[in-house]
This record gives sequence, C-alpha cells and structure tokens, in this order.
Amino acid sequence: LSTDLGIPPDSIRSKSALAYGRDIRFETLNDDQLAVAGGQGFDAIRSPEALRHSLSKLYGSFEGTNVAGPQAIYGRAFWDWLSRDAEPEVFKPLLDVVREQVLGEVPLPLGSVVLGEKHDTKFVTIATAAKAFGLHPTTLSRTLVDAGIVSAAEVASGRARIELKPLERDLHDLRDALGPTDLRGYLNCPRVQTTLLIEAGLLPPIFATINVERRYARRTADGFLKSLGMSAERVEAPSPGWFDIVAATKRANCKLIETIELIRSEKLPVQLVEGLAGFMAIHVELEALKRLTRGEPLPGMTKRQFVQRFSLSDRVVNALIENGTVPTTPARHPIHRAVIHVILGEAVDNFARDYVTLHNLAAEQKQHFLRVKKDLDRRAVFPAFDPKIVHATIYRRSEI
Repeated sequence: LSTDLGIPPDSIRSKSALAYGRDIRFETLNDDQLAVAGGQGFDAIRSPEALRHSLSKLYGSFEGTNVAGPQAIYGRAFWDWLSRDAEPEVFKPLLDVVREQVLGEVPLPLGSVVLGEKHDTKFVTIATAAKAFGLHPTTLSRTLVDAGIVSAAEVASGRARIELKPLERDLHDLRDALGPTDLRGYLNCPRVQTTLLIEAGLLPPIFATINVERRYARRTADGFLKSLGMSAERVEAPSPGWFDIVAATKRANCKLIETIELIRSEKLPVQLVEGLAGFMAIHVELEALKRLTRGEPLPGMTKRQFVQRFSLSDRVVNALIENGTVPTTPARHPIHRAVIHVILGEAVDNFARDYVTLHNLAAEQKQHFLRVKKDLDRRAVFPAFDPKIVHATIYRRSEI
C-alpha cells in the first residue's frame, strides 16, 4: 500500500471492517481483534486493484435494496471513518479509489456528494430515473425489463440499476413519446404505410420491446419528415401529374420504401403542398417515379401476351412450352422485378410463321372451321401435334 498508494501501513492497521462484517463497531473490539482486522484490511487494500476487488465483493454480497447507500453497503464504521476521520492529506489516494469505485457501481441520487466531492452519477435506480424524467416507475420498469436492460429478478429484489448516461436521451424522449396510434396521427400517415416505415427501420422505437407497447420519440418522427421535405418546393397545389407518396407509389406499382429512399437521396423531385400536414403533404411526379423504379423492358412476350396474340388457352401454351415448341427464357420483370419466363421475339415469330391453329386458319380463310378441317382431312394434312397432348388442333403452315 505504501508503494502503490503512498499511505503508511500503521495508519490503517486497525481500520478494516472486513474481518468482522459491515456492521461491526470498532469500539467493541479488543486489541487482538483490532490486530486481526488491521491485518486483513491491509491485505485487502495493499494496491488499488485489491481495494477495488474488496469493495466489489462487499457490493456483491450486500442483500439489501439499491435504495441503501454506501454506508449500508460497505459498512457503517468503515464509511464513517472514510467520511470523517480519514485525513485527506494522508488518505487521498485511498479516498480517490473508493470514490471512483462507489461512483462506478453503486446507484446514487443525482448530484450526490461522495466523500466530500460532487460528481456525475453513473448508475441510478429506476425510481431515481423515473422521478428525474417525469416517468411512472412501474411503467419504466416494465419497459426496461421487456427491452432486456434490467431483469425482472433485479426489479423484484430491489437491486435493479441502470447506467444513466447511455439512456439519458432515451429517457428524455420517453416522457412525451408516441404510441403507434399517436405516431400515425403525428405523421399524418395511413396505418399500413406507417407500419411499413417502422418495419423498414425508418421509425425506430425508443426501446425495442416485445410485450410492452413500443414508444416512438417525437424527434425521430420530426427528423423523418424533415428528411422528406429537405429539398422540397413549396406549392399551394400540386402540379398536374404529381401525387402524394401513397398514391404515386400505387400508380407506379413500386414499393413505398423505394419512393422514400429516392426522395431522401434527392433523386426524386418533391413538392410540399401547403395546407396539408406531414407525410401526406409530400408530393412527387409520377412519371419521374416510374422512370426511376422500372427496369429494362422484357426481351419478349409474357405467357399471357402469347396467349392473347394467338388466341390460345393457358393449357395449350403450357403444353407447347413443355414439348419445346415455344422455348422460354428467364427475365426480370421491369415493374415488380420478379423473375419470370418470357418467350423471346424470335420464338414468337417462328411460331407465327410455322404453325396455325384450326380456328385461326378458318378465320384467315373466312370459312367455318369444320369445313376447313374437312378439306384438310381430304388432302391428308394432319395436325403437327397430338391434339390430346397439346389440347388444340395445330397445323404446320408448310403443309396446308
């Protein structure tokens, strides 16, 4: 101790409460007991690390609630000696270590004076935090437990403590926070769209709780709205072809979050309509949104377009695709961006050149299909495929 903290060993020989517990009264000890106490005390505080370890053991073994102060946790006699009798000029290194340890692990009231010095409090009780930030302690306890910041067992035992500095802004936000319903009204945003914004992480809750209703900071909502209108042109009425975000997203057949990201990255022009509030005041140009969200055109026909082009049924086209007559290739849809199979233009042209259905042939010849079929049968012109397999009567044009 004299090496590490500069304190003479004989000055603290009888000043330890470790040997006989935190409730010991020094005046009840005889000389032999004082010698034992002094010896254990010297071993416990021979270095700053040993002192911190001893104090942590006392804090960890304390069975009272966190409402109790350092005197109850570390022992009345020891704390009284530190507070009243330990001369600062002699015991300053020891007092500094004890003060640092107390401030680092014991929840204290805000603005506490520890061993003669006022310092910022690191840990506080839930009750202290609730009072300081105008919150109900029970509600705050439930929220912190559900968010995993403290455990239910700690709350039940009265030993729950929270580190104040990392939570200070969140606790301040919680005082006038918005529930999900209030958030929709505050943003002036429809329910479905608000849910999508929350799920996308654009409106994070103050605490990510599961069983307790999540709360949202007003500054978060304000910041989100500000990010949408940062470069907006203020207008009394939207220009022709401009729509609010919800309507524009639906008409462009894109995703809401895509539109939001384009606005926030300033790739999509924005108008802020005066007289409207919040989210619904933001308007965008529909055609510009379409250009930014739609991909390259498909390299061929969809199956539906092929069906309509040749007056076929889905079952017939599926059979022709399956037997290889109408080959397909994968491509990404320009609007909804799902991968679909399309029939390339070359395959469409080849089918139109090489094949014709009985009904289409009859329409081309302006005759009844039975008369056309009778003529083909008479000339021994047979279908190109088994009608039972492709579910239609199809001929090769080269044989007609």
